[in-house]
Amino acid sequence: MLAFRTPQYNVAPHSAFRSQRQRQDSCLSSFASTFVVVNNIDTYLATTRSDLAVRARLSLAPFSQSELWNRIIREGVQPKWTQSKPQTQQHRPKNHKSSEAHAAAVRRHVRKDQLEGQYLVIDDRVLELWPEVFISPVDVVGKAAGDTRMINDYSYPRRAAVNDFTDRENFPSIAYKPPRDVARRLHDLRLSYPDEKVLLMFGDVSGAFRHVPVHEEYVLIFSFMLTATWVIDLSCGFGWCGSTVFYSLAATVFHDIYEQAAIADDVLSLGQLRGNVWCDAHICVEVDHGDRCSSANLTLCQALATILDPAAISDKNFTAWWSQDKALGLLWNTATGTGSIPEDKLTKALR
Repeated sequence: MLAFRTPQYNVAPHSAFRSQRQRQDSCLSSFASTFVVVNNIDTYLATTRSDLAVRARLSLAPFSQSELWNRIIREGVQPKWTQSKPQTQQHRPKNHKSSEAHAAAVRRHVRKDQLEGQYLVIDDRVLELWPEVFISPVDVVGKAAGDTRMINDYSYPRRAAVNDFTDRENFPSIAYKPPRDVARRLHDLRLSYPDEKVLLMFGDVSGAFRHVPVHEEYVLIFSFMLTATWVIDLSCGFGWCGSTVFYSLAATVFHDIYEQAAIADDVLSLGQLRGNVWCDAHICVEVDHGDRCSSANLTLCQALATILDPAAISDKNFTAWWSQDKALGLLWNTATGTGSIPEDKLTKALR
């Protein structure tokens, strides 16, 4: 059987913090006026997940990579380090200046993840107890529509960063082939069903790497400072070289579920659904026949909720089904069966 992902991140940096697994009241005490901590079983959540399992017929087969993903969910990612990694950090770098310019946004991010069990936030005086701790600087980068993203710069300082000490030979193998696979899928459908409308849907997972926990003995390597506050990341962070690799295991499993779903087809022989994944981006190309596209969308959401968490599904991160859209940096036209490079990228490349 496949392990179900739960919203709580049952990992902690040290045995002294194992009670973090029950989301100890102390983490929320300062927000008691907003959040109420109860000890009763959440019967609504239990019923909701039971309904999901029944409706989706989740007697899951042994999908590829499911055993390794199950182990990660139960135990957390256990990175291996190169021989060049020192026992203790020789120099603890300061945060990048961008974090100071966006201090309010950084603190909002930390507060949110603290309440959601993603971060363990404690006073810096605890650092004296664990000399093996590694501190990485915080950086802030821009996003679309003027938004910002906080990242942990695990590549700094050079030759003394977490990414430098990570043994990548330990990583499971992955094979990302979009946009080739998207183009091939589009070409095959256009060739096989020339008189049918073909549509494309693009979406990405909300907080993808946050659904991949780190083993409690290793989280001390993934931390950062905010003045006198020490923040420990309990899951794979945006900025660590292993996050994409270990998330890909989850993507493989729920794409297996997606592609093996039974889709009713009493007129055309369209076969099984086909999905394409690039990191946390998911691209679906299907013939617009009957309710096939809407069924594909529902099936993908069910797979995401089963393997990751219902919180991984965000309506704003999923497009509608269109004949023209931009995905993976290319412009796709399902009517003509083509993918093209945007003009601004061509202009930039020719400079």
